[in-house]
Amino acid sequence: MEVSNRSETANEERLRLALEASNIGGWDCNLQTNELVWFGTHEAVFGLEPGTFDGSLQTFYNCMHPDDREKVRQLIANTAGSNAPFSYEYRVIWPKDNSVHWIESRGRFFYDELGQPSRFVGTCSEITDRKRLEEATRKSEAELQQILDNSTAVIYARDREGRVLRINRQCEERYGLDREKAKGRSIYELYPKEIAEAWLENDRRVLDTGRVWEAEEASIYSDGLRHTHFSIKFPLFDSEGQPYAVCGMSTDITARKRLEEAQRFLAQASSILATSLDVDEIISKVTKIVVPTLADYCILDLVENEITAQTDIADIRLKQQEVRHQDATKETTLRRFVEKYRFDPNHPSGTARLFLTQQIEFHPEILTAEVEDFTADATELSQLVRELNPRSYIGIPLVARGQVVGALSLVRSDSQLRYDPFDLEIAEELGRRIAQSLDNARLYRQVQEALQAQQKTDKLKDQFISIASHELRTPLTSIRGFAQMLQRSMRKELSTLPTPETNPNLDKQLRSLDTILHQSARMSELINRLLDFSRLQEGRLELNYSSIPVNLNQLIERVIELQRVASDQHELVFVEPSADLQVYCDEARLEQVLNNFVTNAFKYSPAGSKVEVSLKQSEQEAIIWVKDEGYGISSEHLPRLFEKFYRVRDEQTQVVDGLGLGLYISYEIIMQHKGRMWVESQPGQGSTFYFSLPLTAS
Repeated sequence: MEVSNRSETANEERLRLALEASNIGGWDCNLQTNELVWFGTHEAVFGLEPGTFDGSLQTFYNCMHPDDREKVRQLIANTAGSNAPFSYEYRVIWPKDNSVHWIESRGRFFYDELGQPSRFVGTCSEITDRKRLEEATRKSEAELQQILDNSTAVIYARDREGRVLRINRQCEERYGLDREKAKGRSIYELYPKEIAEAWLENDRRVLDTGRVWEAEEASIYSDGLRHTHFSIKFPLFDSEGQPYAVCGMSTDITARKRLEEAQRFLAQASSILATSLDVDEIISKVTKIVVPTLADYCILDLVENEITAQTDIADIRLKQQEVRHQDATKETTLRRFVEKYRFDPNHPSGTARLFLTQQIEFHPEILTAEVEDFTADATELSQLVRELNPRSYIGIPLVARGQVVGALSLVRSDSQLRYDPFDLEIAEELGRRIAQSLDNARLYRQVQEALQAQQKTDKLKDQFISIASHELRTPLTSIRGFAQMLQRSMRKELSTLPTPETNPNLDKQLRSLDTILHQSARMSELINRLLDFSRLQEGRLELNYSSIPVNLNQLIERVIELQRVASDQHELVFVEPSADLQVYCDEARLEQVLNNFVTNAFKYSPAGSKVEVSLKQSEQEAIIWVKDEGYGISSEHLPRLFEKFYRVRDEQTQVVDGLGLGLYISYEIIMQHKGRMWVESQPGQGSTFYFSLPLTAS
């Protein structure tokens, strides 16, 4: 017996030492006597000095935090009837500093022979640090979830089998999920199979490589509509550095993708519209890209007559129509519908109304009841509409420069897609571009018709000029020949008289003959210009190049001498270069150009003013110019001076005669010499006309 007592005492001592070493307190409560014994570090755990615990249950409860006392009483009462271990957590307040500490108690009840609880024993330990860590973890978890929930991206984590570990609010809202219910479930249970398979394949790529992966992924939201995500996925590693899950962030880029696709679509449409001015080709190619990109089927109508708000539907004349359906088997149905029922004045919408109001029609959702109501009174029409199955509609009037040129009707039918405001913007912009292109094609056709008419007129005019010039040259030559013969005869007779006054009539007749010869010379010059013009129009003005280089200095001096004899009303000077310049040219034609420049300077300058002819070398060309002190030319006339029949008409120049062909012919002659021609002038400061020719070495 003594040995047994010593053994029990030794065991109790070992238990006490073990509890103290592990900072664990122990307790033993006799429920029959309400005696409570603490041992180990129980008092220290409760913040009491050793030996101060009085052994009562009330003191035990008094040490607890007031908010936890009743909860612990209830917990003890509830577990007293169960023959199983129990544990509970509560707070105590240390009396020395009123600090709050968390305690975890573990124990079990023992029962007497009647099955009534007679004793319960257990241990307690302080878990304040653990509770603080749990609180910090909980707070960190809450903060993380708050961050994830406030992100605009869909964020998620999935394990290797595709089971959900975490999702954020965006994921809940877009896919109609509950995060708690989604945890642990496979993505095959939560998303469409085709989407889940694609996602899981990308997840495995991340897990197999252990690297970040980013790319576009398809998605289907709870509303059934397809979206495009830009996803960034990366692996999560365990303590051993092995990837155990995938975390992903997916940003909805559907709007951006739609914008990019819309821009490509409009660019393609613009390219088609810009490369053709043929109406048939335009409407055929445009409808081919509209279907199926922007519509399941479409109708493009063009009008022939001008339409106003007062125009009656019956008066609208369609020029042509183009229809296209993505299902070739339904195109005949669509064409029959268009041909037979398009202009129904009793229907509240349609192409006719687009023409008359110039207002866009937008019906994003056409209900089945609306279609049936529309078709209830016409058997054939009802059948056609049901086959075409319109579900969403946009009608765009094609308006250019305030006038309706046509209408574009876009329809979504069997597909699940419906038009939205973004589609409306694209359709409206497409309609604007089509209208502009059709208007350009119409204007081009009008210009072509006008050009053809003008070309026909020009051809007749050129033929007339050519014939008239040749026909006039023969009698004019005869007139000049006979006038010169009479002039020589009269001068011979006049030379035999003692004085001219002896026969005043003869002197008067000679002056008349001089006038005839002068005017016939002018007419001959005009006829030559007309002949040159006719040759130019027919491409028959040929240059006769000299076999040896022409000395430009000598050519200019010869022209100046002749012009001085012809007119003494101006001071004509030659600013000669230091060295002779030579070119290969048609000398006669070059003389013709220079004479034209000098003659024009005389015509458009006041008597007594100076006309200056200059020549210089500039790199590999010779430049000749004629400068006058005349009236000058306004800037708006300068670009057209070298056009055929163009003349400057103002108060000072309207009395100057001419055909407006001299500069035109001169310009063409210089161009055929591979030269250049230009002019510098300002009103009131005279004009300087230039031309250049390629140089030949001396």
